[in-house]
Amino acid sequence: MKIPTHETVYGTAQRLAEQGIPSFPCMYGKKTPAVPGGFKAATTDQNRIRQWYNGGKRNLAIPTGEVSGLVVIDNDCYKAGAKNSLSELLAKYGPLPETFTVSTRAGGYQNYYKYPQGSDIRNSAGEIATGIDVRGEGGYVVAPPSWVDEDENGPAGYYEVVNDAPVAELPPAWVKALQATSKQRKKKRDSADNGNQGICEFLSGFTLPAMIPKGKRSNTPIKYAGHLQGHGTHTITHNSPRYYAEPQARARNRGRVAARSRAFSVRESHRFFG
Repeated sequence: MKIPTHETVYGTAQRLAEQGIPSFPCMYGKKTPAVPGGFKAATTDQNRIRQWYNGGKRNLAIPTGEVSGLVVIDNDCYKAGAKNSLSELLAKYGPLPETFTVSTRAGGYQNYYKYPQGSDIRNSAGEIATGIDVRGEGGYVVAPPSWVDEDENGPAGYYEVVNDAPVAELPPAWVKALQATSKQRKKKRDSADNGNQGICEFLSGFTLPAMIPKGKRSNTPIKYAGHLQGHGTHTITHNSPRYYAEPQARARNRGRVAARSRAFSVRESHRFFG
């Protein structure tokens, strides 16, 4: 597979379409999709592509995964702790073949590889190693010659082709590693979803009063909090008329939510229960 290049975004989109690689526009200076549906709207239809780029400046993006036949390993080597990440992965899983490579506006590199059919390699950010992101099923990459403005994630700059080699296949060891990362991520997501479902079922048995009477505004929240904590829940929020539970998601909240699960102050009981 060869990724075509052109000096303009529109020209590149046309050439990608000619090779059967779908694309879609992002807002100029940003990574944000400029069309409804985002990467799901990606197309090889030349008429639609012409309409998209007739309205002014745009950036270009390519969906990853089965739809384009591409998986991209994004090496954010400029990030703290990421300098040796790729070297460590290469030592563990073996060398990667030369392939089509893009430099990002922040100084990282995106290596394009053929997406192994049926592999279900999905997106991940820093999970396989610090500073190494993967773009697979359900993702996309901003493509050359797009320009991204300076923001909290990095300086302004172009996405540029630094190696115009044909897109290579991923070695089997790397395919397995990326699949394992995807499965682990899916397992965590499914576990969180199951927790949410269980809490919703648990809460469905409660009939909470519209207003907790004075004198019971401390004991009642503590009672419910104790039940919720016993079912793996650490924070609760109120969105009238229903109450929703949210499993503990971030380590930085552990101290706070644990305290709230053990006991609620009178002030917090007013906040959560009216």
